[in-house]
Amino acid sequence: MLAVALNACGGAPPAPAEAPAKEEAPADAAAPTEAPAEAEAPAEASSDETITIGVTMKFDDLWLTTLRDAMTTYADSQPGVELIAVDSKEDVAVQLGQVENFVAQKVDAIIVIPANTDAVDPMTQAAQEAGIPLVYVNRKPVELPEGVVYVGSDSIDAGIFQGEWLAEQLGGKGNVVIMQGDLAQEAAQQRTEGV
Repeated sequence: MLAVALNACGGAPPAPAEAPAKEEAPADAAAPTEAPAEAEAPAEASSDETITIGVTMKFDDLWLTTLRDAMTTYADSQPGVELIAVDSKEDVAVQLGQVENFVAQKVDAIIVIPANTDAVDPMTQAAQEAGIPLVYVNRKPVELPEGVVYVGSDSIDAGIFQGEWLAEQLGGKGNVVIMQGDLAQEAAQQRTEGV
């Protein structure tokens, strides 16, 4: 199961399948009375149009720094994409103010790694009232608001995988100590539950 999850996260894209041979209609087939409607091509952004994404997250965390660096590198490689990342300092009030600032700046989307997964409602409300798409990343809100996206792993499953791996490595013998991270975070709580 773990190999499947890892496989889904990376690797080369599958090679395109060969197009099936085109079948010709029999000569006596009735011709359609109307031509099918053509699908509209997606609108392309003009070269001077910029998509601005606001990100609020804790900066003094090794994993989140790695994530922020990856987001910044990717955004920098995309023409017309601006990423504004701000440090939430793991403070709910600071983070709400940052989301409100993003709304005032009329960013095109907001990404939040919540300081407290039980205190997301005011941020959600601010973004939704402004019609700005909102994505919670890495820390799933206790109650995921309707119309909002969460991107991240299932922390209980992650704990189960960690426990199974550790049991394999120890051959079912030995003593284990669990060291937890921030106990206020759902990931620390749920991963421990999974172990």
